[in-house]
Amino acid sequence: ACPCYDVPAAVFVRPEFPRTFLRAVADYEQPFDEALLTLSPRHNLDLLPDVPYFITCDCADDLFPEAGMDAFVADMRARGLTVDYRKMPGQPHGGFTPEVRTALTEFLAEKA
Repeated sequence: ACPCYDVPAAVFVRPEFPRTFLRAVADYEQPFDEALLTLSPRHNLDLLPDVPYFITCDCADDLFPEAGMDAFVADMRARGLTVDYRKMPGQPHGGFTPEVRTALTEFLAEKA
C-alpha cells in the first residue's frame, strides 16, 4: 500500500516532504519536477507490472485524500491491473484496521 500515489502533488503536503523528495532525486540528471514524475506511481501506470495489488485507503487521511486514492485505483483497473482495494472509514494517516491487516496477511499468504 503506497499512499503517495501522486508524488508531484504530495511534495508540499508536509514541511519535511520537499527535502525528502529532493534528496530522493538529487542525483537524477533532469529537472526536479521531471525527476519527481519518475517516482510517481500515478504517472507510471504503464510501467507497473501485471501482478495483483493490495491497496488501502485511510479515509480520514489529511495527507492523501480518499478521492485521489479512488482515482488512482480506477486508473489501475482501467489499465487491466488486478487491485484488491480496501477502504478504512475513519482511519487517519498511517495505520491499518485489524480487518484490513488480516486481509493483507491473507492476500500475501495466497501470493507466496
